[in-house]
Amino acid sequence: PPVDTAGAIGDTIHFAATIADKNGSILVGAQPTWTTGDTTVASVGVEGAVVARGPGSTTVTVVVGKLVATSRIVVKQKVAGVVVSSTVGDTAVTVLEGAPLQLRARALDARGHIVAQAGAAWHVDDSTVAALDATGVLTGRNAGRSVVSARIDGRSGYLPISVVMTAAKLDLVAGAGQRALAGKALPQPIVVRATTRRGEPTPNKIVTFRSAEGTAK
Repeated sequence: PPVDTAGAIGDTIHFAATIADKNGSILVGAQPTWTTGDTTVASVGVEGAVVARGPGSTTVTVVVGKLVATSRIVVKQKVAGVVVSSTVGDTAVTVLEGAPLQLRARALDARGHIVAQAGAAWHVDDSTVAALDATGVLTGRNAGRSVVSARIDGRSGYLPISVVMTAAKLDLVAGAGQRALAGKALPQPIVVRATTRRGEPTPNKIVTFRSAEGTAK
């Protein structure tokens, strides 16, 4: 055929050459030589099997003696799937309340090779849990769970997300101003309250206590 198109890197298209004499009779035993103009786009084996190597177009040439025939192949990847992850490859992420996190969306062809593309359309199912801008930057808003999606050329990928509260402030509730002999426990426990930047309590947080230098041992 005059033009063949491959939709994924690694696709194989089988070319055949019919070799005939001037009367149109098929010649048996002739050994054609196959080549491609750009091996970064496609390579060809001795039997005419052309393998897509990268996006673009190139010529496929078959030579028998002084006779030359050419065809053209176009490698144009089609998006078969989308993978959404963090920039380090995590496919499920946890973000802190108020903290931004850059996400990425990779378009893949049918054989799992990355398809170069201009960008993705981003969406977060619950915008009260997290905000998501057009470049894929996720910002935690409130503790909870949701799902982020990215759509490229009609295909979508999904990423589960969790937003957790962060402690922005510690307030002393009880236990201040106590004294005790060395080696003895204080009469009352020291109690603090951890709150968010909006003043809301943050449960299940680990608080580490340490004495101010020179005041206690």
